[in-house]
Amino acid sequence: MMKTRMKKLGLLTAVFALALFLYSLPAKAVPVIDAGANSLFFTNVENWIDEDDSGDISAGDTFYGILNVQNISNGGSDIWGTDNVGGDGTIDTLTGYFLTTVTGVNVHGGLGGDVHISLGAATADPNGVLTAADLSSGVVLKMFVDDTSVGGPGTAYTTNDAGGAAGDIANATDGSVWATLNVGPNGYWYTHAPVVPPTNVGAAIGESWFGLDFVVNNTGWTYLAIDDPLESEAGAGGIALVEMYGTSNINVNDPAITGGDNWGYTSQDPSVVVTPEPGTLLLLGSGLLGGALLRRRRARKS
Repeated sequence: MMKTRMKKLGLLTAVFALALFLYSLPAKAVPVIDAGANSLFFTNVENWIDEDDSGDISAGDTFYGILNVQNISNGGSDIWGTDNVGGDGTIDTLTGYFLTTVTGVNVHGGLGGDVHISLGAATADPNGVLTAADLSSGVVLKMFVDDTSVGGPGTAYTTNDAGGAAGDIANATDGSVWATLNVGPNGYWYTHAPVVPPTNVGAAIGESWFGLDFVVNNTGWTYLAIDDPLESEAGAGGIALVEMYGTSNINVNDPAITGGDNWGYTSQDPSVVVTPEPGTLLLLGSGLLGGALLRRRRARKS
């Protein structure tokens, strides 16, 4: 009897250790995102395609660009930071490409002439980054990890590639797909800005808000759908249950900052994702494992 119990205990310990090992693997291939609210601090550049040549932002126009996650903060402390060291195989970047189409432009009271510009998924990608499957799933943001552990060394994030915007896009999208996101059933992406953007260098244009859901998730984590605390306009009664939310301030591109004129606009700010507590997942796994062993023991007795 004692030997049988010891064998069961040894088996339980081994399985639990294996579960812990497997649970830790995904974080080693991509930036670590701890449990809880995680802020992804980023910068991005973008261009506007005035599809109807009207000179103002209107339905059907396109915005596309790239972003670079500079660091990930959890509880006020950094848990990951980009290296961006070129040429020696140590590049470790988390970058992304986004593409949106203007779905509506509405006058918004009290914004000093700014309007509410609604953004949604595009049906075609002028840069060929989003696949047919991405487009059919309504993907608006596709993120990539550039790391030696997943096939690097890759290339560093740039905003002034000699190949123009196309070169910068190639540098930002040559890693492994980390995740793709869409606006989902409760999501949104919109901007408060003038319909005729200013052109003076460095001028502040407006602010953008987004709430997105994961379509492809290769991050190694699951994400909680939460009520975006920054959102007051999307969803019924201002409720937006999304898996990633964020905001960004938009400015006219300053070549002195970006190093070139490949892009018309720049922005920066954090986005937030929330992951379940590891302890909760482990307790759940232990409960399922315990239930399986109990059923097996009862089956033997019967």
